[in-house]
Formats: sequence, C-alpha cells, structure tokens
Amino acid sequence: VDVVHAGRTQSQRDAIIKRFRRGEIWVLICTDLMARGIDFKGVNMVINYDFPQSAVDYIHRIGRTGRAGREGVAVTLFTERDMNEGRLRPIANVVKQSGGDVPAWMLALRQPKTYEKRRWKTSAPKRSDAGVTTKSTYDRRQLAKRRNIVQQSKRGQKRSAEPKGSGDDDDAGSWNTSGSWNAGGGGGDDGGDWNTADKWNES
Repeated sequence: VDVVHAGRTQSQRDAIIKRFRRGEIWVLICTDLMARGIDFKGVNMVINYDFPQSAVDYIHRIGRTGRAGREGVAVTLFTERDMNEGRLRPIANVVKQSGGDVPAWMLALRQPKTYEKRRWKTSAPKRSDAGVTTKSTYDRRQLAKRRNIVQQSKRGQKRSAEPKGSGDDDDAGSWNTSGSWNAGGGGGDDGGDWNTADKWNES
C-alpha cells in the first residue's frame, strides 16, 4: 500500500508508479492528481472514498480501471448529504447512460443548482466526520459503555482523594453582626474579642 498526492515530490511519485506497475504495490491511495493522464492496464477496481465534484471528475476517476477492453469495477461511497445537495444525481445519470443498473430513486433525486456546481469546484466535500471502521454497531456501543464506566470510576477516585477540612483549628473565629471579631482559642489565655470601638478586650 502506498499513497500519491501533491505533498510527494515528483521523484517519489515516479518511483511509486513504477512499483505499482510492477505489482509491488497492490493498493494505491491517491487524490485527483492521478485521475488523468495515467494509464494502468491491470487495475481491477477503483473506489471513490471522497465523492467526485462533478460527473466529469467521476468519469476520469473510474477510467483508471477497465482499460484496453478489460472489465473493471468502480465503487463510489456517498452520504445522505451527497443525495440532498444534488451531487448523486449527475453520477447516477452517467452510470445509467453507460448501461449500468441504477435504482429509480437515484434518478428521481434533485439536480444540483448552477451555483452549487461552482461551489463544489472550489470546495471539496469533507469526510472528516465519516470514520471507517471494521467494528459492528454493537461492538462500538459496548466499547463506549466501557469507556464511560472507566471515566466515571476515575472521577469517583479523584473526589475521594480530595482532602477534607478538619474544623479543629485552634485559631478559628468568626465575625459577629456588629463587625467585631470573636476569637476562638478553646479557653486559652489569649482568648478575647474586638469590641465595636476597635479595642481588644482581654478575657
């Protein structure tokens, strides 16, 4: 497995392509950088993880498979947002026109607006919130429950470890309603209080 994108140097790209042609690389992950001008005869499948921004982009992408009279398979992943925003309908039309089997509901989806097409050319759809996992829904829920239990246990341990006030300080005292300080002392020789005239009364 290897990757080709704009962050790779030209020499790195050339080396990866040579290894892919020789069969040393079986899976090549790439951006639209590889969608045009590159001919691979032995590619059996193309998977579109990011949805194509136009029908033309879709045609160029899937054109990497099924070359020279060979058969190929193209798989395109899409979301509910792709359907609602009109991205899926043009792709469904292309598949239908090429003789593919397309469900009727796809052909009934709304067509994208002109301004939407312009926006897609400058802003590709994001897939950051669409994680790919091999775990089932049940396993993911069980894992989330276990994590929640561990977090609650840690919070409980933290609370139990916090020091509590002793309330046995010999110097404890309080301000009375007249604004004077009543000193504690548990009957010590220094016991006393401040009176309202700001004078210290010895006990």
